[in-house]
Amino acid sequence: MTTLDETYDLARLRAGDADAFACVVRQFGPSVFALAFRIVRNREDAEEVMQDVFIKAFQGLRHYRQESGLSTWLYRIAYNTAISKVRKKRFEWSSADESWWNRVPDDDDEPFARVAREAQYAELENALGRLDPDERGLVLFYYEKEMSVREIAEITSLSESNVKVRLHRIRKKLYVLMTRGDE
Repeated sequence: MTTLDETYDLARLRAGDADAFACVVRQFGPSVFALAFRIVRNREDAEEVMQDVFIKAFQGLRHYRQESGLSTWLYRIAYNTAISKVRKKRFEWSSADESWWNRVPDDDDEPFARVAREAQYAELENALGRLDPDERGLVLFYYEKEMSVREIAEITSLSESNVKVRLHRIRKKLYVLMTRGDE
């Protein structure tokens, strides 16, 4: 068994089939880890969150009503677990995961333009690091995962209009953080 189709018969999961559950972890583990890392900003904490998410999911399978997709349900657990971790820990944020920015293509080889772009990425990453964890989660869902407002609303338990308003405010906040810096 290599991947789990979201229409997969959940009876095996609910029955405690270890192979079916291992498949879920293999399929969704990297995405859950990435989300957790973007929120908690620390590898060890993200690994702990990921473990907690799958334990909670395994223990809560009987409550999963299939009203949303399995991935949406797991993201909701991951988002809430990561936010709770940050609230409990209250630590200073470490440097961000550079892999997100490394996927941006370099269209030209002009070194000064590349240095300017890298400086902008560093400014944006710094500004993202200064956002609240729940704001970083919304940015991750919308811009990196390219989720719809409806999907984000399902995951975060916010209304669609609240998601739109919060994304708008976050964009404004990022603009201020990037243009005014530490003023």
